[in-house]
Amino acid sequence: MRRWAPAAGWSIEPDADGLALTHSGRRMIVRMPPEVGREIVAAVGGLSSARELTSRGGEELAKLDARGVLGVEVVHEQHVLARHEPGARRVRHSPPSPYVRPVRALPSAHMRFGPDGPELAGGNSADRVVLTSTWAVEFAARLIARADVEVDSAPESELLDLLSRAGLLVTGRNQHSEEWEFHDSLFHGATRLDTSFGLYGAKIGTTHWEIDNPVRRPMTAERIALGHDDRSQEGMTLQEAISARSSLRDHGGPPIGSAEISAVLDASLRIRRLERTVASERAWRSMPTGGALSGLSAVVIAASAHDLERGAYEYDAVSHELAPASGPAPAIDRWLGLAHRLTGIPHTSIQAMVLFVLDYARPARSYDSIVYATALKEVGAALQAMALVSADRGLSFCPMGGGFATTAGLGEGIRTGAVIGEAVLGRPKGTERAGE
Repeated sequence: MRRWAPAAGWSIEPDADGLALTHSGRRMIVRMPPEVGREIVAAVGGLSSARELTSRGGEELAKLDARGVLGVEVVHEQHVLARHEPGARRVRHSPPSPYVRPVRALPSAHMRFGPDGPELAGGNSADRVVLTSTWAVEFAARLIARADVEVDSAPESELLDLLSRAGLLVTGRNQHSEEWEFHDSLFHGATRLDTSFGLYGAKIGTTHWEIDNPVRRPMTAERIALGHDDRSQEGMTLQEAISARSSLRDHGGPPIGSAEISAVLDASLRIRRLERTVASERAWRSMPTGGALSGLSAVVIAASAHDLERGAYEYDAVSHELAPASGPAPAIDRWLGLAHRLTGIPHTSIQAMVLFVLDYARPARSYDSIVYATALKEVGAALQAMALVSADRGLSFCPMGGGFATTAGLGEGIRTGAVIGEAVLGRPKGTERAGE
């Protein structure tokens, strides 16, 4: 269902002379019958739909929309999937509806990480469509990757209406388009916030890769060394750890620190042996990886670790170190808020998060058609290793099962990359740090 909402910076309320609009401290009166003003306020407040407006109310609503006073939200089962926020200039396609199938994105359309989360924007329009759900992100990724989109249900039609309002759509079929699969659209370069790391996709052949593909390592020079301890903390056997493993959603105990983060990374992503050749750099880990060419790396978000400052840290799997980010990191609070929604742990209590990041280019040289599938298997193996170590150490470990598309906004020094897995780590209530 399409729902009207005030555009950013605007407020709308009824007035004795019709309708009062306020923006940046300025109050403007739009003269109309008071009952029409009340109809519009009810529609904008979600109490009625455009279909229930009188003809005069519909006309006034259309005028406000054309002036950029109103935004539009797509609501499905009381959840906002996406919203359109009009900018200074408007680009319209006539007619915007009905749509000619298939619908495709303009070449200039791109996804970026905005102040309110993932959003779509076009080079010819200041309008933007802010995506507020995983479903909307996936649907938009298909469009951005030039994949045909068949529309079967109302929420998709409404989202297409938003994209059309922002000037991000064209209609008709490109007879020379490639055949794309869904994972191609998610991990193709066009869907990434930083397109400088190449056009990655399963349809790119191995002949496109002519350079070495080394293990991804942090760019910043500052490092925090992590310890290495293979000893079992609680004296558990492997079978006991497997039996004790469970997803815990309790971070009420003393904050964890670098030792606990080191333990889970040591058991999963740390590189045990590195072999450099002329053509490649193969890295062996404790989990199986195709051809020792895993493209997985990790970013740690320390929210309340006792010996790490709050912030994001990129993991160096070769040296077993953390490289801290610097500068503003607006995405940290969004990640913690998302973790709260997915796990139920209060965002103020979450102690740490681990984000799995995929460097698509590294394994693509040898496994270009199965990179995504292989990477998901590696994430599963890494999560299991982390869970077993957490069980042995009495920690609370819980995979999240969803997350934002990239690492954008986590601070300077953290390269933008595709996130394909995430988990939260902490200490439950009633336990103490080792040695206390």
